[in-house]
Amino acid sequence: MERRKFIQSSLAATALAAVPLVGYNTKNNVVPTRITQLSKPVAIAMWDFSWLLRHHRLGSFENWDKVLDELAERGYNAIRMDCFPHLVAADNEGKVQEEFYHPKANWRPALWGNQYSTYSRPREALLEFLPKCKERGIHVGLSTWMLDHETGRCKTIEGLDGFVRMWDETLQFLDNHNLLEGSLYVDLLNEYPLWHGFEWLKNELNRIGEQKVGVNSNRDANIPDADNVKTDEKFHTPAQETFYKSFITNAIKRLKIKWPKLDFFASLTFNSGTPWQVMDFSEFAVLDAHLWFVCNPGFSESTNYWQGIHAMKND
Repeated sequence: MERRKFIQSSLAATALAAVPLVGYNTKNNVVPTRITQLSKPVAIAMWDFSWLLRHHRLGSFENWDKVLDELAERGYNAIRMDCFPHLVAADNEGKVQEEFYHPKANWRPALWGNQYSTYSRPREALLEFLPKCKERGIHVGLSTWMLDHETGRCKTIEGLDGFVRMWDETLQFLDNHNLLEGSLYVDLLNEYPLWHGFEWLKNELNRIGEQKVGVNSNRDANIPDADNVKTDEKFHTPAQETFYKSFITNAIKRLKIKWPKLDFFASLTFNSGTPWQVMDFSEFAVLDAHLWFVCNPGFSESTNYWQGIHAMKND
């Protein structure tokens, strides 16, 4: 479908903004708006974690009403967003923290996230932001990058039990406030198993394997080396592949027991070290694959992307 026609059809869908979305509520057992049950495509915008970390005076997400209205005007009727489960859930001692401080150590422009030192209140923000999406008929895909954002919380999430608890408590918090209504899906971890801040998972992969698969020294991004995407060398061993397949499969299975009417999966991205052929999709509701232009060797080499463009972010 041509982009113009797709946007036009999406704009028609936004005209239904005044119609309440049918959502999931454990109290009345209403069926949710699940991505596997959609009869028409939706136009999804990727809002990552900036919707919260740039929600401050003069920030690009200062006025949520304004940015959501502008989103609908551009033809989008859904967003994929970080709902910060590692900050919403209680810590290992069972204590809920309402406010977090996110200092910015340098003044280089950030690609995403906070441009300045700021505070956030994730639980309070979800209570305000998600109803605004519902009012406009904008569906929401819940996800997380699990970046630390200088909070120290990611280091406290360990193992399958900790990961499942984090998500279960977050979903319970949203359900208690009827905020799972309109949820398209739950993406358990951004671009699994690579580009996220779940340090325990990466440390386990490094321990099991023969080569490092993540750069834990980069606290803000916590992503693999550039070589992990631009070469054809296979980085994961069979033991590592078995581990990351089993981890996400078991996480989905356990969450589906309590939340059977939600669609779970983990988003993926192209990478020669994590070939799709070895993934276990048996528990995935849908396939969410992110394809990047720079992963095409012909494009990246002809444009000198890795040396001339990608490297500039560290200058």
